Amino acid sequence: MAPRKRNPEITEELEETILHAMEREPHRRFASAAAMKEELDNPEAVNLSGRHKHLQSPQAWKTHWRGIRMVVLCVLGVFILFGLMFLLSKMHHGHH
Repeated sequence: MAPRKRNPEITEELEETILHAMEREPHRRFASAAAMKEELDNPEAVNLSGRHKHLQSPQAWKTHWRGIRMVVLCVLGVFILFGLMFLLSKMHHGHH
């Protein structure tokens, strides 16, 4: 949830800084605490990129993750099944 939805008194600049620090991919976050402090000390220099518009609700992420997990489990299941069939056929051929 966007910080300003929770607390409307937060400035757009502060919201941008908070969301920048919380980016999902590490390379998109601040490189250091000093870089974040620089932004906090100079709110007028903050580049408003509209990060709050790109936020996904946690629920969307949960259902997305659930879907990915199902795909991974299905693929693993297929591999295990083929592995077992392969082992069984090798064992079966070995007895002849």
